[in-house]
Amino acid sequence: AVPPLPRVHLPRSDLHRAAADAVLSGDCEATFLCGSPGSGATTLARALARDPRVRAAFADGVAWIDAERSPSPLTYSRLVELYGEAFRATAGFDVERHHLRPNDPDDESVLMEDLRGEISRTLGLGNKSVLIVVDGLRNASDAEWFRFGSTDDESKSRSKADEGPPGSPHLVVTTTTANEPRVPRWSTAVRVDALNRDEAAELLGRRLRPSNSKYDAERILPESAHFSPLGVECLSRILTEGDPTERRGQDEEVALRALASSVLSPEEGAARDNVRRLFSSGGSVGSVLQLCFSAFATLFFDDGSPPANHRGIGGDDSSVPARIAAAFWDELLTSKEVSIDQLMELERCAEAESKLKAGDDG
Repeated sequence: AVPPLPRVHLPRSDLHRAAADAVLSGDCEATFLCGSPGSGATTLARALARDPRVRAAFADGVAWIDAERSPSPLTYSRLVELYGEAFRATAGFDVERHHLRPNDPDDESVLMEDLRGEISRTLGLGNKSVLIVVDGLRNASDAEWFRFGSTDDESKSRSKADEGPPGSPHLVVTTTTANEPRVPRWSTAVRVDALNRDEAAELLGRRLRPSNSKYDAERILPESAHFSPLGVECLSRILTEGDPTERRGQDEEVALRALASSVLSPEEGAARDNVRRLFSSGGSVGSVLQLCFSAFATLFFDDGSPPANHRGIGGDDSSVPARIAAAFWDELLTSKEVSIDQLMELERCAEAESKLKAGDDG
């Protein structure tokens, strides 16, 4: 099933149209939606998979594959899991009999090739109009394992008019790399850029609840050219779920400006400075933790903790959210007011609260 769109999101009609045209053009076998983490590529993929025009072109349906947290390069065992999640409801594919571990990398590659071929033959994917969406792929080259149409050799013998959606699968891939990936030659790339200030203000305004209408999105946002949807979401969460200025009674506009800058600043140094300003001008440790654990930590750190070299994050090869996450961790872990044990305890409490809100008895 295709995951639902966020409860509140900003339709980006020009970007959506460009991505849909690429999918429906028939010029290639795959479309990569490329953008820094938090840029909205996953939301765009969900919107594409629900677009009536796209669904009409792929009469045999849509397969959604969540590849986040998968190793790079992909392993055989993980590929079995991903195939099972995508095709478990399809008759003829028994994922259980594929659960085995290869002894060496050479065997693994052969097994993966055989598995992909068996899936394609068993389900007849090569001749079906099906849209296959792989979300959160770390390495663009791993998209090869979800290519169920023609091989490169077979493609050479086909005319351009025979390629694409009619009667064949099309692959849509979102990547989780901050850098522009080198996409395969049998695909095309659509760049998912950050929001401009007007778009960010509109999205923030939509996300703020009516009870918080006292906040003026235009005034809160810092003077910056680009904003990630993820950063706007995190800012709106803090504003709607707990006012960071209530406890200390500081000037509200100053505090909110510091808060917005700490979430959205494009510069690593500015992010670090603004985290400190957030603490000093009304932000609480809880507010910062909420931001860290609800978005950045889970997005960039697989186990919820920073990598050993996290202080090195922030060069040209890092995304803006990654640099901000590093700034938060540096400030939190060097703060005299909080220990790592307290951080972990607060994270466990937050997870328990989320389960209660979701109605999970566990």
